[in-house]
Amino acid sequence: MIYSIFFLVLSSLLGVYMYVRIALEPVNSHEIHSSRSLAGIAGHFTSFIISFNLFSIFSVEFSLICIINCIVSAVITSQFYSTQQYNSAILGIFTGSVAGVFGTVLGYVALNPEICGLPGISSDLQNISITIGVFLLILHSSIVMKVNLYSN
Repeated sequence: MIYSIFFLVLSSLLGVYMYVRIALEPVNSHEIHSSRSLAGIAGHFTSFIISFNLFSIFSVEFSLICIINCIVSAVITSQFYSTQQYNSAILGIFTGSVAGVFGTVLGYVALNPEICGLPGISSDLQNISITIGVFLLILHSSIVMKVNLYSN
């Protein structure tokens, strides 16, 4: 539980950092497609990782946390898309909610891998959450490095 809160705070801070870097970067007319794609990727991964961590912390009711993750992820991704063009925010709402559902489902499968036909793991559930959290943190850090390379 404490590790999930740590991963949630760290991924939120990385998401805010990427948002600021993308929002403050001036966009030329010939780079609009690549900057919109980068904003979308950053928003999707941030939403996906935050929704996974929220499910790891509040795994009480699947439908309730799925709706909350969809709303939170839609807001996050639409904010990332709106840094490029305001009409792209609608696209961010849809794709962000999909990323929220994916993060919630990954958290649910990590909680009970037998629902997909995967063999049950007899190790501690906290170790599985820590392993997936570290993997997602490494993935998020690689997206942050891509944003830094693009912004410079």
